[in-house]
Amino acid sequence: MTDGPVYHVVCRECPTESLRDSSNAAEDLATTHAADTDHSVAVGRIE
Repeated sequence: MTDGPVYHVVCRECPTESLRDSSNAAEDLATTHAADTDHSVAVGRIE
């Protein structure tokens, strides 16, 4: 991880959870997981 912001990706319907070091990487994971599973996924920035 970098010294900058970290993005927390959490599925609201299964145990999938991950930290990413860019908003693009976080959104890519969220979009892919939601498309593959039809689950609701949240992305939040951690300072």
